[in-house]
Amino acid sequence: VSSLGVFVLTALLALASPTAARMRAAGTPNLAEAVWVTEGPAMGAMCLDGTPPLYFIRKATSDVNSSKWVFHVQGGAWCMSLADCAARTKTYLGTSNRSFLPCESPTGPCIADMGQIQGCDDTRWCGTPMVNSPDINPMMHDWNAVLMMYCDGGSWTGNNATVASYQGTPLYFRGELNFKAVMQSLLARGFGDATDVVFGGDSAGGQATYIHIDYVRSLLSPTANVIGIPDSGYFMPVGYYGSGLQWLYTAMNSSGALPPDCLRDHPGQEYNCIFSPVMAKYIKTRIWPVQSQFDPAQPMLYPKDPAYVNQYGHALLASLLQNVVDSSADNGAFLYSCFQHSGGWQFAVENTDATLALQAFFTRTTAKRVWLRNETYPCAACCLPL
Repeated sequence: VSSLGVFVLTALLALASPTAARMRAAGTPNLAEAVWVTEGPAMGAMCLDGTPPLYFIRKATSDVNSSKWVFHVQGGAWCMSLADCAARTKTYLGTSNRSFLPCESPTGPCIADMGQIQGCDDTRWCGTPMVNSPDINPMMHDWNAVLMMYCDGGSWTGNNATVASYQGTPLYFRGELNFKAVMQSLLARGFGDATDVVFGGDSAGGQATYIHIDYVRSLLSPTANVIGIPDSGYFMPVGYYGSGLQWLYTAMNSSGALPPDCLRDHPGQEYNCIFSPVMAKYIKTRIWPVQSQFDPAQPMLYPKDPAYVNQYGHALLASLLQNVVDSSADNGAFLYSCFQHSGGWQFAVENTDATLALQAFFTRTTAKRVWLRNETYPCAACCLPL
């Protein structure tokens, strides 16, 4: 299938600067167990192809951190037409079929190294918060870790009871139901007793973090320390994303996953609330984006003319500071200037990296909220690790 959405998906997976090659964590494999939410379909929760929702879980390895949880919502663009969605059902982004997973055994429980799972790949997409090495991830290496596998094509927002179809392929737009089914499964595994939660995702999973962090917060005790850390999920409502996500909002019936106040404030243009710059000020939970102002996944950054890239990047930076940081004194951000999409956790900004900055911000051991390296594109030095 030749389509815009397939092109966007391919482009996003290919985006990586020379310094963005996968950095494999040292030490033991980062093993997690696959959990298919088999009760999901009875609740209406299904991947695009009708298979049940799926997540991986690595249980905490220390008693002192048994009530602490870190999440990564897998990224992977969106489907923005019926043809796109049908094409995704043949990939790991549209199904929970075991054949796409690096299970250690072909039968029985699926145990897999998260470093080998497509769309995680250690620090490249999942970032350092999911790595089980104390050298790379000092705060969260031994927490409960959950990798939510992205198979609905709509940043987990769909709630359409109608089964769509494209050339005989049935399509299920149930992302919001998938999200809630996964959360219910985790509540049965002790998530409801969480005292500390770091909830993030990259790209479309970063967008899902903006969308769903308040729902996650609502499941927990008011005393729990909860933060959303969207990585490269701040997509401006312009270019082909503008029209594509407007189609997605309507086709998948995404309104129920979005902030009601935002929908109310945008009569006739409610679809705009699916965009992070529009919805961000309605989020009540503390958020701390990790974002490049020169993110090549932004729809307007090709061709890479420096004058235009700088103009667009500075506009994105100003938008994020206004709509996220200035909207709440509890919010912050880690903002860098490397031309890279996702995985910027180890870039040096103000003499630290995002891993250490998050630890200080999350534990409130610093009053600092924003770590910013505001340079001019191109900036090779901006892509160097700490």
